[in-house]
Amino acid sequence: MELHSHTQPYPGGISTKTNYYFGYFPKRNQQGPSLIITTLESQPVNYSIEAPGVRYYTSGNVTSDNEVIINLPTTLITLSHTDQDKGIHLMISSDRVTVIGQNLAQTFLCLPITNVCGGEFLYYGISVPRAPFGEFNSNDSSSVLVVGTEDNTIMKLTVTQPVTISVSNSTVDLTAGIQYSFVINRLQTVLIRSVDDLTGTKIVTDKPVSVLSGHQCASVPKNSGSCEYLIVQVPPTTLWGRVYYTAPLATRRSYTIKVLAAYNSTVVDIYCNNTRESYNIREGESVNKTLSLQEYCAINSSKEVLVVQLSHGRQDDGVDNIYGDPMMTLVPATNQYSSKFQFSTLQGRAGYTHYMNIIVLAQYYQSDTIYLISGGVNRSLDTNQWVPIMVNNVTEAYSVQVMISEVVAAIIQSNIQNLMSAIVYGFANYHGYGDPVGNYTITA
Repeated sequence: MELHSHTQPYPGGISTKTNYYFGYFPKRNQQGPSLIITTLESQPVNYSIEAPGVRYYTSGNVTSDNEVIINLPTTLITLSHTDQDKGIHLMISSDRVTVIGQNLAQTFLCLPITNVCGGEFLYYGISVPRAPFGEFNSNDSSSVLVVGTEDNTIMKLTVTQPVTISVSNSTVDLTAGIQYSFVINRLQTVLIRSVDDLTGTKIVTDKPVSVLSGHQCASVPKNSGSCEYLIVQVPPTTLWGRVYYTAPLATRRSYTIKVLAAYNSTVVDIYCNNTRESYNIREGESVNKTLSLQEYCAINSSKEVLVVQLSHGRQDDGVDNIYGDPMMTLVPATNQYSSKFQFSTLQGRAGYTHYMNIIVLAQYYQSDTIYLISGGVNRSLDTNQWVPIMVNNVTEAYSVQVMISEVVAAIIQSNIQNLMSAIVYGFANYHGYGDPVGNYTITA
């Protein structure tokens, strides 16, 4: 399989045109979806958006000193499995961009369609168990949304729960554990929903698709008394990794990591505060581990895995804490680390406090070379707050937690050989959000 690689440490795509395909599944108290586009380019970057299923088209440009927020029509939200043709295509004239999907107080990092020639594409849904029915609406669902990027795409689908879906105007009942084959077209959407956890739902295609996964209103942990919309765009397994690092979330007393395997006999070692736990899991299976605010972790696996980090709901942090319903974010694997990222906090929502967790590999750790750039001001991150992340008494990475304002900003290593990752997140009254910075890209 031929893989497209980059000579510069910037998000994925190709030099003249970057394509994003995505969609939105429903949430409680639905409001209009939107996009936030930022760029690192010195010249204006052109973009165009098409959603022919609802006859929506727009275009414009974005510059490095001002993000663009695009409000999308609510008709683009896929409300039920019978809704189709709700896919959205965004085309941008640069790969030095960051695109964030936003739906009220929740966000997700939009991933560019990677230039991969030949072979097949493998994706897995990731979500959480349902809340007790006495607590919330029994219709709140674990959800997976598939968006086609090319006509005549063969999709093989194996769900983990019995569901009913619609494909090409035909309604089909699916049995858990049985593979079904369908043909979908460009910008066609297939919504998979269940009141039970769809984590491990397997999607195999002969052409790239976009997979959005999460929950309509989930509680974390499931018995806590608050719920929120969870959503991530799931990369194909070619972009998964074997080494990950996580750090606690500001203002939370605990958090959860979820590790999802793509292949059988995957051995996962989780080192938290230098203490190891080991698991052997099969394809589509996951490990959930709840951690305290003092626990920094390294995840090492024998085969590729996907890792998400979940913040806990406000009631799990104490009944007097009204800040921070759950959120779910992808955790970057070390093969996705870079030396420079542009990012945006959730925009236009009052009352949020925003944070960033930055992780630097130990061999590249030079705190005096790391800067947060916002409004033309360079903020040095040379501080004594960096915490070592250890495996077998050896420091493998360092992490720091930084409070930030509502900004469009960049984080850079002045030494471009030094690699790092970051997650930006925030909390407000009854809300929380979080995303990795940058984009996922295949490296040679």
